[in-house]
Amino acid sequence: MLTKFKSTIISSNNIRTDRDKFINLIGNNCSQEFFDNTDKINTSFINLLNGSINLCEINKDSDLIYDFDMNNFNQENGIKALSFQSDNIEDDLEKFKLKGLKVSEIKKKEFIDTENSIIEILFFTIIKENKFGLDLVIFEEKNFFLKSDINLKNDQITKFNQVVVYTSESNNLKKLLMQDLDIRCALDKEFDFGNGKIRMMFFRIGGVTIEVVENKENEGTFFGGIGWHTENMRFCHKRLSESNFDISEIRKGRKPGTLVSTVRNAPLNIPTILIGLDD
Repeated sequence: MLTKFKSTIISSNNIRTDRDKFINLIGNNCSQEFFDNTDKINTSFINLLNGSINLCEINKDSDLIYDFDMNNFNQENGIKALSFQSDNIEDDLEKFKLKGLKVSEIKKKEFIDTENSIIEILFFTIIKENKFGLDLVIFEEKNFFLKSDINLKNDQITKFNQVVVYTSESNNLKKLLMQDLDIRCALDKEFDFGNGKIRMMFFRIGGVTIEVVENKENEGTFFGGIGWHTENMRFCHKRLSESNFDISEIRKGRKPGTLVSTVRNAPLNIPTILIGLDD
């Protein structure tokens, strides 16, 4: 079964530059780069307490890590897919095949890290078959890529809070996430924030919420942004303000007891919101 949220997979045409931008946003350089059989970075991970940012290169002339085209249909760079960990990758592959999902076979990939160690990973992909689905990657449950020495500070981003997905067909995603992948649906409710009713669903795995928002205006499914958790909103807001980020004033969140702030010039222009507790 799927046990944890692993990463947001984000396409990049300059991994080193985009890695540095995310490190500035997060406030902690807990990252690791992996190379293929050349001296070019193939992928980079930036660690948080409940998942990772996984930057992948855009290069149609090379053997991409995953089975899907890394170019988004709605933007050049940005969130392309999500990944999860499996406690039995072989069993999950067969289970998802029986459920009719389009999946790759299990692939083995070897990388060389910055210490010249060979890292082997096992994974398969669940491939988006139409504009209403999602590209997903399932990894063997093994912490193969990242060091756990995260030194927490009050002004840092420490966790994913949510990844937002917009869709014009919310029942399709509910079936995929809840019935096919067995991810818990914690909320399925209509809200009215002043512009008419909107259906929202929260799917939770490994301390991360996949927030599905029904949007009938744009046909299809696409990623809408990331919500980040910080242990101290005011300290984190001050650090980002002093680091040339265009960040909104702190305001009350919709959830009682929370504070939020929007980063308007986040890396790769991914819609970004900070979330913390009201102290």
